[in-house]
Amino acid sequence: MRLIGTVFKSELRAALRDRNTVVYSLVIPLALYPILFWGIGEWFSFQQGSLEKQKSRVVIEEQSLSPLGEAIAADERWRVVETETDPLAAVGSGDVDAFVRIEAPSPDGGTWSLHAWFDEARDRSRVAKTRLGEVIEDTERALVEDRLLAYGETNETFAIINIETENIASAKEVGQTILARVLPMLLVFMLSMGAMHPAVDVLAGEKERKTIETILVSGAPREAILAGKYLLVVTAAFAALVLNLIGMVLAFKHMFSMMGDAKIQIAIPFTSVLSVLFAGLLFAGFVSAVMVLFASFARTFKEGQSYVTPFYLLMMFPTLLAVMPGVELDLRTAWIPITNVALLFREVIAGNFPWGPIAITLGTLVMTTALVIAVARRVYADEELRLGSGGKTLRSLPSIIRQSRKRSART
Repeated sequence: MRLIGTVFKSELRAALRDRNTVVYSLVIPLALYPILFWGIGEWFSFQQGSLEKQKSRVVIEEQSLSPLGEAIAADERWRVVETETDPLAAVGSGDVDAFVRIEAPSPDGGTWSLHAWFDEARDRSRVAKTRLGEVIEDTERALVEDRLLAYGETNETFAIINIETENIASAKEVGQTILARVLPMLLVFMLSMGAMHPAVDVLAGEKERKTIETILVSGAPREAILAGKYLLVVTAAFAALVLNLIGMVLAFKHMFSMMGDAKIQIAIPFTSVLSVLFAGLLFAGFVSAVMVLFASFARTFKEGQSYVTPFYLLMMFPTLLAVMPGVELDLRTAWIPITNVALLFREVIAGNFPWGPIAITLGTLVMTTALVIAVARRVYADEELRLGSGGKTLRSLPSIIRQSRKRSART
């Protein structure tokens, strides 16, 4: 254990001196999301305010003055314009935001007919559509009330169903639900990103820099050297998880505080945080083991990236499965690697603890991590791979395992 600690401390000091490792594992996770969400929130507020201040330009075509036409003209949010070109073409070109055609009812009574055209590919036209719906609703309500009064009736006379809805979820529970939908996928990706650079650097990078011989001549067993490097990668991955969790929660709190929505409170219970951190530590162990295994075959940093990056990209698909509607952590999905971890994050952040599936998820993490570490030990036992002197690649993995078994059988 002392030798492992010595190797770990040595690798940690080297990693902290490496600017790329510090940037990718520490700076980006802590600063990226607060800056990103702050910028998005500011831009969203500015755009919404700008659109709300702009008047919607509308062309109205009607045979006679209608209540709806009067309501639109009287609304300060609208500006009735005329166009010399085809109104539909004007909507398509963005010169106007809406074209409304109103047909009067027949002389013996009836209803008004309205046909409206919008270009929903444009923000201003979408705003105009929303505003027109509000004007139509208000105008229709006023016309109905006038007709009822003409017959000596009121709205209450025909009110058959009185509808009242109430949200029983607290503002904190709503906030947890929002975080549970967004955080799991981001945490998985950023944890993997935090492990990628250190894994490639401590294995392929030192071969490229020709510093591996310095460690090998120290007399430390190769298992201790591999364990120390592995612990460094786990530390970097777990640090990325923790910093991203802090950064994203703070970013969401800031974003929703800017929106002024009192119905949403961004917070995660302490038990959920502990659960995420514990599962995240085990997941960091799994991801780090796989990346250490792949990076062991590389002779240069660039080659190491080419081995590790496909695994990082492949992780996207099972993670995306976890954010699909209707997919939950149960006794079946708990056996799916990576997906089960993302689902576990989602459940515990939302405040749900299905202990059976959680136990299966954690158990599969431990077993798969142990399996990958065992394979990595056999690979690292190959002297050519340790020194980067042979021509072995990732395709040589089956033959390396067979040779390692034969050596173990002879001893």
